[in-house]
Amino acid sequence: PSVWITSIAKSPSHPQAETITFFQGMDNGSVKVWSVARDGELSTLMLRDETHSHPAQVSCLLMVDADQSLLSAGGSDTNDASGGSNDILQWDLKFSLVVAVYSGHEAWVRSMVSSADGLWFFSCSNDGTIRKWSVQRTTDRVSRTAQRVAPTLVLRPSVVAELSFKIEARREWLRSLALSDDGILFSAGNDGLLRRYDSDTGAEEALYRGHKEKLTSVAVPGGESPQFVFTGSNDCFIFQWSIARCEVLARIECRTAVTFIALALNPVTIKEVFVDGTFTGYDYRCRLFSGHYDATVRAA
Repeated sequence: PSVWITSIAKSPSHPQAETITFFQGMDNGSVKVWSVARDGELSTLMLRDETHSHPAQVSCLLMVDADQSLLSAGGSDTNDASGGSNDILQWDLKFSLVVAVYSGHEAWVRSMVSSADGLWFFSCSNDGTIRKWSVQRTTDRVSRTAQRVAPTLVLRPSVVAELSFKIEARREWLRSLALSDDGILFSAGNDGLLRRYDSDTGAEEALYRGHKEKLTSVAVPGGESPQFVFTGSNDCFIFQWSIARCEVLARIECRTAVTFIALALNPVTIKEVFVDGTFTGYDYRCRLFSGHYDATVRAA
């Protein structure tokens, strides 16, 4: 049977680097590594550990620990029904070994985001929780046995009784996270609400209402003090929100439901705006990419 790619990540590129490395999460629970050299030579390997593995698809990957480690996580409805493991695994990329196992989620792990320094990260799950973890440094490892790690913080988003659309079930599922460079955390889930949190305390700070179906993705621009955040939804819209005012600034209508959104890695372009010689504000621009149920990817 065919093996499907369910997630992808890329190591940071450096001008003098001889190779570029990509990671693929697969629906059979494996992680594949691709290395592309400057001369075009291609090599691959599978990350394998004799003790630890994923029982279901790998739906999210994340680089941490000064890019020395890769986090892999995932799950499936079938795995949840059978009581399978939903651990997050940390791979030491130098030795291709699992050096830490982050245990706590009780259902499919959907998304992970890390701090700018790569020393801690958040994960969200179908169990309705967001968990904060301290990354185990590979340079501090003293044993070949993987260390079990518990979360340092567990967030449970508030339950909103009245929503603008009907949810048949699974309203607690959380599907996507975004974390700004200065530590503002956002979550998106099946209840159609975007939430903002204090990443230090876990306090829920704001709700953003407007979508008419479940949210599938959230993305925030890089740089200090971002002014806006984007969400994608099954209602076939991408919204641009004002972070401070909790208002929709722009709506992008799509032909089919949105499965993911991502922003270009380069910083947001900021341009001063003048009307009749008078400064009126700033024009913020960034490149947005979106995936859809019709198997297309679009740029805006």
